Amino acid sequence: LLVIAFSVQTTRGWGRDPTDHEAEEKAEAEAELPRKARARSLDVSVARRNYSRLFPPVPRGLKGRAAELRTLSRAITAAAPTRLALVGSGGSGKSMLAAALGHRLSGFFRGRIEWFRVGAWDFATLTEMLALRFGTARGESSAERVATLRRFFSQTGPRLVVLDNHEDDRATARLLDAFRDCPVTFIITARRCLLAGLLVFPVTAPLATLGQSAFPRVKALTRKLRFSPLALDIADSLVASRAVSVKVLGEFLETNGVSRVVADAWGENSFNV
Repeated sequence: LLVIAFSVQTTRGWGRDPTDHEAEEKAEAEAELPRKARARSLDVSVARRNYSRLFPPVPRGLKGRAAELRTLSRAITAAAPTRLALVGSGGSGKSMLAAALGHRLSGFFRGRIEWFRVGAWDFATLTEMLALRFGTARGESSAERVATLRRFFSQTGPRLVVLDNHEDDRATARLLDAFRDCPVTFIITARRCLLAGLLVFPVTAPLATLGQSAFPRVKALTRKLRFSPLALDIADSLVASRAVSVKVLGEFLETNGVSRVVADAWGENSFNV
């Protein structure tokens, strides 16, 4: 009888773990939160998001870009929200410069910096990418997604969005225009850009216009590699590791056609020399 009585009282609350009751109350309170309050909980903030997984790390070995970083930072902070295109040939350092610029401006945008690899995605896909990242409603159409994203951007404050490796002019133009009056600064990187309504900043190899080398260790290869930051960085690492000497590497490059002119597989009208 005592066992039965204890069992009955337990079902009424005796012997119940207090944390269970607290958990139920918390769940009920959360269930009663207004829809708008839940939407606000989707805000992207440093406290809620691990940006190291969403934005590239601070670039290592960035050479000869100090003046450009200062110029670009001032241009953005003075005109934000704005739209900026970093345009240059493959390997010129566009993405690295964009990453360094994002970290430099992180404080200005209160940590709200985002990176998207856009390539040749169409407008509908781009809006879905944004909706997924920011946790807004995906809706049934691009128009619905844009409307929700516009409200989100307006409510959450200034932010920086990098659209890396842009290729589709029409899609990117439509995306930028859809958010032209939102507090969002866009930076795009591209090999070529035919968009109007944004500042185009040409990205060339660092110190190339001065005829200087940003990689003293492989200075003899600078012109052979056309001042390409990517190629010179790789060459510098190889020589630094003592895997090869500058002379042997230069001979290897010549043997394998570094001086030849070939059509770039990425575009009909661009060439890599």
